[in-house]
Amino acid sequence: KVRYGTSSGNYSNTIDAGNPTQYSVTGLTNGTTYYFIVTAYNLGGEGSASNEVNAVPQSPAPGAPVLSSVVAGDQSVTMSWGSVSGATSYKIKYGTSTGSYGSPVSVGNVTSYQVTGLTNGTTYYFVVIATNAGGDSSVSNEISATPQVAAPSAPTLNSATPDDQAVTLAWGTVSGATS
Repeated sequence: KVRYGTSSGNYSNTIDAGNPTQYSVTGLTNGTTYYFIVTAYNLGGEGSASNEVNAVPQSPAPGAPVLSSVVAGDQSVTMSWGSVSGATSYKIKYGTSTGSYGSPVSVGNVTSYQVTGLTNGTTYYFVVIATNAGGDSSVSNEISATPQVAAPSAPTLNSATPDDQAVTLAWGTVSGATS
């Protein structure tokens, strides 16, 4: 017989498990600690109780997300992925070598995130992980991106003033232009 309850030494539930050497107790509440003992019995009666063990049922870890895109910007990359059933939050990992990432960054229950503070011209490799009370999923597919400064927009040519064998041009400033 399997006896169990939610406090040590208090077994308010009993299941006649038959004659197996293992049994799955179902219908329990995730996140609640349960205490278990097992007794053997035969025609002569029920024997002494086993030692007590406890366990906390929890939902399984979610499946791995699919990283759908990474878009490079100036010292940043914006990542997007599909929602995973059962996930309560996500973590991202990235590094400068394929398959080698730094510590995970928790980003909450979102499906896109902008990583900032990156070095322009350096290629980064990104993955995402789904998580819940049951643990972390395996990592998503990997996508790389190289942040870089975007080319400036076109200047507006304001005037062309003719002179002796020359023309003087004047234009407005352009945000982000260095020359």
